[in-house]
Amino acid sequence: MSQRSLKDATITLSDGASASLEVKVGEGNLSWSERRNLEYTRNRGALDTVRELDEEPLEIRFDFIWEWVFSTSGTSISAAIKGTAGWTSTVDDACQPEAIDITVEMTGCETGVAETIVFSDFRYDSLDYDLRAGSVSCVGRCNIVTPSEG
Repeated sequence: MSQRSLKDATITLSDGASASLEVKVGEGNLSWSERRNLEYTRNRGALDTVRELDEEPLEIRFDFIWEWVFSTSGTSISAAIKGTAGWTSTVDDACQPEAIDITVEMTGCETGVAETIVFSDFRYDSLDYDLRAGSVSCVGRCNIVTPSEG
C-alpha cells in the first residue's frame, strides 16, 4: 500500500477531453493498494518463474479539506468525481461507467521533492462530501497509476 500526505497538494480532475476542475488542498491523505495475481512455477522444488496474471484494479482512497476550487466547465467536485455534468468518459466503451483522470501534484514537506501521480480512468465507488466544511472523502478504482518525481 502506498500513502501520501496531500498537505498543500493540487488535485486536477479531468474528463480526458476539455473539462477540468482544479482543487487546492489544505490538509488530506491519499492511499492506494495494488493487487496483482501471480502464478508461481516451481522446478524440482525451486522457484523457476513468476508470471503476472490479469491485473486487479487498484483501490484508491483520498480525503481532504480544500482551500479553493477552480473549474473550467463550471461543474462541482462531486459531479466531476462522479463523471456527470456532461463530462465524457475516457474509455471508448459506451457501456462502461464514466471515468475521469486524476492528477495529484505535491511537494514533500521533508524532502522538498515535487511528485506527480496520475490515476487514469478512475471510477468512484463511494463519495462523501460537505460543502460547508470544504471536505471530500472518496473511494474508487482504476487500472493505471503513473508516479513521477520532478
